[in-house]
This record gives sequence, structure tokens and C-alpha cells, in this order.
Amino acid sequence: AIGTYIGHKEMMAIVAPICGVPATAITGPTRHKPNVCARMAIARALRDRNLSLPQIARKLGRTDHTTIIHYLRKFDSYGRVYPEARRAYEAIKQAEARAAERLAA
Repeated sequence: AIGTYIGHKEMMAIVAPICGVPATAITGPTRHKPNVCARMAIARALRDRNLSLPQIARKLGRTDHTTIIHYLRKFDSYGRVYPEARRAYEAIKQAEARAAERLAA
């Protein structure tokens, strides 16, 4: 199935330049907009795979799954204000589709 061929670390590498943050900073404690943008896009992509909220939280360096609930609820409105979040999510989905095509070939 699409969405199972790239890991969360690959997702971080994809979204980092789009959101304007180093990939290593995505899991850090800061709540600056570029970091939140990247985390939201990755959280949305991981949730598309039906990962549990605590699993997503751990992958993003968060200790509490309620942060992920907030990210998922706010993704659409945040994406309208910060289009980088939407572009980052779409870039992940495109990379997953390319990975799936390579595996199918």
C-alpha cells in the first residue's frame, strides 16, 4: 500500500527544506513555526498510515499524544495560513507514490 515505503526520518529530510528548518531540529523542543509546520505535515502523513497517536508522538520526539491530536485538528486551518505545511505534506505523499512505483516495477 502507498505510504508504507518511506520512514519518518526520510519524511523529515523531505519536509525540512520546504519548512525551512534543519531535519535534526524537527524533533526538538521548540515551538517555532517552521518546526511546527514540519511536525504537522509528518503527523498527518503518519496518521494516514493509521499509526496510533502515541506512536506518532514518539516518532516526532513528543512525550504527549495530545500534541498530535492538536496538530491533526489544526492542519487544514494552519495549512491555509502557512502553505509550507500543505506543500510539505504533498511532498511526502509524492515521495511515497514514487517509492511504491519503484517497488512495483
